[in-house]
Amino acid sequence: MIDISTKTKKESGAHYTPTELANFVSKQIIANYSTKNNKTIRVLDPAVGDGELLLSLTAILYKNDITNFELNGFDTNSQAIKIAQYRIKSQYPALKINLMASDFLQFVVRNYVNHGLFQDNNLEPFDLIITNPPYVRTQVLGADKSRDLARIFNLSGRVDLYHAFLKALTYVLAEHGTAGIIVSNRFMYIRSGEAIRKDLLSNFEIKGILETPNYLKQRFYLLY
Repeated sequence: MIDISTKTKKESGAHYTPTELANFVSKQIIANYSTKNNKTIRVLDPAVGDGELLLSLTAILYKNDITNFELNGFDTNSQAIKIAQYRIKSQYPALKINLMASDFLQFVVRNYVNHGLFQDNNLEPFDLIITNPPYVRTQVLGADKSRDLARIFNLSGRVDLYHAFLKALTYVLAEHGTAGIIVSNRFMYIRSGEAIRKDLLSNFEIKGILETPNYLKQRFYLLY
């Protein structure tokens, strides 16, 4: 039996998503996405956790008779990747899955940021993104890592790890793609969130913003 300790979750900023919320976000993603051709749809969760979001989106895709897709994901916690892999394969053994025990932000920096937006790296973008990114504030990240994230992703003020995740998504979402994000609402009104707000408005068409129920205080659902 694989388990992830409370201490590990706290240190990594992991917030695993309730099934009800995962299903709601998945339905909104599919409702706002239209396939343009017969190519394989690339699905991404950049912070996989226990795989709940990918499981939910997979079920909704199948219910909508969409079967030409593959799952991709990152998580720095190798135990979480094993859990997610097991859960998904148990229910969908034939589905193509590529889950990596590695850092999504490092992937983006290595393949996009250091080479510019228009580099020819032959990496396919992702058509559907669903995520509940980690929440780790400056005090926990440490001054050095916070400064590095601010410099790399053009952030300012008190940086939270999810700020970098939001910015990183602007590099990997395909044109006409759709993303559903469950995220803290603090960046909507604090000064350090100004750069993120501008980036989201510049890069995406915002389809909806919805406050979640009280049991998930200070988070909201964002679709673009």
